[in-house]
Amino acid sequence: MTLAAVKNRWSTFHQKEPRELIEIDAPWPKAWGYVGEAVRVYYLSDKWNEDGDFIPYYHDHDGGVELWEPWGAQDGMTDKCKSPARGIPCKQAAVLGYCLGWWLLDEDDPKKVDAVEFDEDEALLCSTASGKALFVVSLSDGKVIAAFTGGNLSVESAGIDG
Repeated sequence: MTLAAVKNRWSTFHQKEPRELIEIDAPWPKAWGYVGEAVRVYYLSDKWNEDGDFIPYYHDHDGGVELWEPWGAQDGMTDKCKSPARGIPCKQAAVLGYCLGWWLLDEDDPKKVDAVEFDEDEALLCSTASGKALFVVSLSDGKVIAAFTGGNLSVESAGIDG
């Protein structure tokens, strides 16, 4: 995907033109481990607002959206490593806002969810240029810490869909 495609995805989501393009030098993980089915992602964004006028949003996934985390030999989890289905790897991305967290279906009880939460200045929520995957970049160390793929996930003018 080209930088023009990333800019287009950003403009589609935010319904405005970007003021600037920035580079996030996040090393892309070589291996990913499946964590579970994502139920909700919540985030702060200034979409549809003046730049810097952030509002909290959440999106409940329709089903089939998978959460992946970088795993590898250093984690002792090489037996669970594989690549996510689609949308990854990614060299360029559109920043949608600040990631506030997500909910996953509980493995042991599908009627419950497990929540992961962040402060508003801890992580960025980004989209691939295709809009078919989301990923989260830690602002403390600049690493990609999670990716969402699958289902009917897409980033559109109405927001996150699927």
